[in-house]
Amino acid sequence: MKIACPKCEFRPMPNILWLCRPGCGHKWQTFATHGICPRCSKMWHDTQCPHCKLWSPIDDWYREDIPERQPLVRRKQPETQEELSFRDAAQSALVPSILDKAFKGEL
Repeated sequence: MKIACPKCEFRPMPNILWLCRPGCGHKWQTFATHGICPRCSKMWHDTQCPHCKLWSPIDDWYREDIPERQPLVRRKQPETQEELSFRDAAQSALVPSILDKAFKGEL
């Protein structure tokens, strides 16, 4: 099950919090409780999108027709001066060889 605003398709990240107001003022992730404030148990039948600011029934946010978020792929950062030096040397050796091949028409 995916979560997205039915009006603008905004997909909130889990760190976005909603405020129970009017109510007890508690901040929480509304989709984790299906719109029920964990502090005062107020049931929010409608939810405001933090992106487009429009209100929609909370049930309309739960979707099966949108693709799963792709995980972020992070490159490993060089950790030591030796790794940095090796990377820089490899890149400097690579650039001239590519340029030489390009000028010779080999690419």
